[in-house]
Formats: sequence, structure tokens, C-alpha cells
Amino acid sequence: MVKLSLDTIIDNNPIKNKTLSEDDIAKIIAKQLTQVSADKDKKLAESNAALGWGRVQATLMLTMRAYYH
Repeated sequence: MVKLSLDTIIDNNPIKNKTLSEDDIAKIIAKQLTQVSADKDKKLAESNAALGWGRVQATLMLTMRAYYH
């Protein structure tokens, strides 16, 4: 769940000292949600890469163990 505070919306206001319209708020929220989604995708990709490398290492260990025993 993504929580956006009013401070986040105000901080991301491109024009300070301007009253935000509903469209402005919607654009800021969409931008924040896109960023959160991109961060999650990046973490997932890194996690999958680490998992894949772990599988390669386990396979190599088992292969070496079988070879030397």
C-alpha cells in the first residue's frame, strides 16, 4: 500500500506558492505512484538476479561434490 501525505504532494508542487488544482494533485500522485512502482520493479529484478545466481552456485557446488566423491 502506498501512502502519500499532504506534505509529499506540496513538496512535489512544481510551482511553489500556487494553489493546487485537482488536476495538479492527480498528476503529482500519478508521478509518485509511478516512482514507487519503478522502485518495486527494480528491487524485484535485483532479488530475482540474486536468486538466479544462488541457484547457479548451488548447482556448481552439487556438481563439484558429485565429481570429487
